Amino acid sequence: MKKKTMLAVLAVLFTVIIAAGLYDHYFAFKPDMHFVISENTEPKDFHLQIITLMLGTDENRPMPKDFEDNLIAFMDWNNAIITDLYEAYIQPIDIYAYGEIKDGKVIFRYAGTVTSQDGEKLDYKEEAAFDFGIIPELVGFE
Repeated sequence: MKKKTMLAVLAVLFTVIIAAGLYDHYFAFKPDMHFVISENTEPKDFHLQIITLMLGTDENRPMPKDFEDNLIAFMDWNNAIITDLYEAYIQPIDIYAYGEIKDGKVIFRYAGTVTSQDGEKLDYKEEAAFDFGIIPELVGFE
């Protein structure tokens, strides 16, 4: 009797392990996510590094809500900064992009110097952290 019970337990355990592996291989959301620094091609007095997202997903696998919320938050934050730098300041502008992964979160920073509309040189720094639930690849970040 013990032998039958042991075989039944092993069969259930084996089935669970196979099911988990099949789910991970065929159904789990696994995006190919890269953040890259892009340099602008503006005049030499306008140096701006821009954080660009490259994302590949399988459209047949649903995107988790937390991932989507962080993705939208990143895009809104990034677009607001780029818009602000182009509209609120004049040349010379010298802004660098930084990124790091810390405690499972991706921390991005824009820092450097800008020139106000009145010609005053100012320090500039914006930073935000995002938790995508995965660790993306950071390309070109020092």
